[in-house]
Formats: sequence, structure tokens, C-alpha cells
Amino acid sequence: LAPLAALNEMHDVGMCALRLGCHFVVETLAHAKDKSLLPEWVRMLQMWLHRSPVACRWFLLQSEAAGWVRSLLLACTVSEMREKFAQLLLHAAAVLRPLELHLYPIAPLLPDTAPPVVVVTTSLSGSLEGTDEEEGEEEEPGMLDAGVRLAAHEDALAGGILTSPPKRARTDSSLPAPAASSSLAAAPQPELPAGLRLLGCLLDLLPEAPHHWRHFSHFFETALAMAQLGPEERGWMLRRRFASHLVDFYLADESPCVGLPAHLDEGRAAPRRARMGDKCTLPQLEHMVALLSLLARAAHRHEPVARTPLSL
Repeated sequence: LAPLAALNEMHDVGMCALRLGCHFVVETLAHAKDKSLLPEWVRMLQMWLHRSPVACRWFLLQSEAAGWVRSLLLACTVSEMREKFAQLLLHAAAVLRPLELHLYPIAPLLPDTAPPVVVVTTSLSGSLEGTDEEEGEEEEPGMLDAGVRLAAHEDALAGGILTSPPKRARTDSSLPAPAASSSLAAAPQPELPAGLRLLGCLLDLLPEAPHHWRHFSHFFETALAMAQLGPEERGWMLRRRFASHLVDFYLADESPCVGLPAHLDEGRAAPRRARMGDKCTLPQLEHMVALLSLLARAAHRHEPVARTPLSL
């Protein structure tokens, strides 16, 4: 898998033409008042991408590195531009998928993607209690309806509904820092398949989505279409706790993750999250709900189901 820097150094005529065309569409035509030529340019770029998987990888990596995903799927206020850019992303991912599919089962997770187990229960008095794996620590969850219990299973692909973000590692100034192994430090990090890089970019942008609630429909539509490509994508999204982050996104200030130490900055209170919708307009969450439903149905718990007198 060639990195983006190596792809930018390719001086093939076709690659140079594709790079120039993509930069024109994203950086010039997207900001033009007259977008009548946009459909024709998108069809031409799709034709070039269909002929070259290398170009598809460059386009997906460049979209992430240059911030095109954020600017054209979240910040862009023109529906036609968001739709056409989403079509280019999905076309490139679909063309490249058969060539990178064999790397999906061994694709590494990005750093800090295995949050600790968080269990939120409701006591008999109606108060909420939160615990995690570390003994002797208490977490302060957010508001939740009585009787709701959210548990995250550490080893299952999608064992949990909601988990807290990664915690900061504890350090002791009296102890010397361990020396890093030269062999480990020099080991190169494996390149992630471009399709999974796109999914990781969408997940990283999820906290910004509430600020763009008026026009984030294509953002979730792209994530849903990526998940519908196959079980490999859904399995990787479950490993990244994508469903947990979607629930946290939807619950906003009522999420159990609000108020946990990982959300606080040196003792300061967690800031309130942006509210979605107003008196006249509701956020378009159809694709987000469809994505959450798809991931929930794709998850499998390995724990045996306890039988009750009401079991069939």
C-alpha cells in the first residue's frame, strides 16, 4: 500500500490529470456560483477513477489529509456539491475495495480505540451509578431514563452500546520513564487500507457533526453506504466502537459519557454540547439511525443467553 507522499510523486500523465481535475472540482468549482458543469466533471472523474485503483487510493487519502471530507461533507452548505463529492468517495472506495479486501482482517486499529468497560445501572432509589474495570473508581454518568442499563463488553466486536473514551494514562513523577526500545521505535506502522482510512476519518469528524446539523445528511449517508459495502467494513466499524459513538452523538448532554474523567480537562466541567434542531427544523437523522440499526444487527454477542420461565 503506497502512502500519500509516494502517490503525489507519481508523474504519470493520467495521475497528473486526475490530481488536477480533483483539485479543480474541490478547490475551484465547489466555490463557484455557477455549478452547471459539476455533473459533467464528476462523471469524468468517476471514469478516470474506474480505470485506476491507484488513483482511487490517492483520492481517498488526499480527501482525508487535505480536509476535503470535512469541508465538503459537513461544512459545505450546497446540497448538490455534498452529493457529488459523496458519489466520488463511494465510487473510489467501491473500485478499490476488491484489491484491499484481503487486508481488512489484519488491518490495525488506530491508537486509543479500545475504551474501558463502562456499566451504568439504576439503583433501587432511582439514582444512577457508574463503574468501570478499575476497582475503587466511581464515574459520574449523565442523565438516563430509569431502568436503562448500558454495558460495554471489552472483547466482543460490538459487545457494548456505549463506552467512555480512552482515559489518560497515569504517571508517577518519582519513577523514571521506561526507555523505548530502538527496535520498536524503528518499526514502521502498517498502512491502513484507504477505505478504512475513510471510515476512520468519518468517525473522527463525528464530534463536529452537531455543529453542522442543518446539512450533515450526506455525511451519515456516506458512512451508511460504506457500511453496506460488506461485512468486513461493518466488522471493522464495530471494532472501532462506531455504534457506541453514534449513541453518544445522539444523546448529547444526556449521554452517560458526559462527566466522566476522560471528558474533563484538569478538573474543569465538561462543556455543553451543541444542540441539534430548532423550533421549525429537525435534524435529518434518517441515515444515522439506519447506520446504527445496521451495525446493531451485524453485532453478535458470544455470551450465552440466560433462560427464563418466559423463554420459548
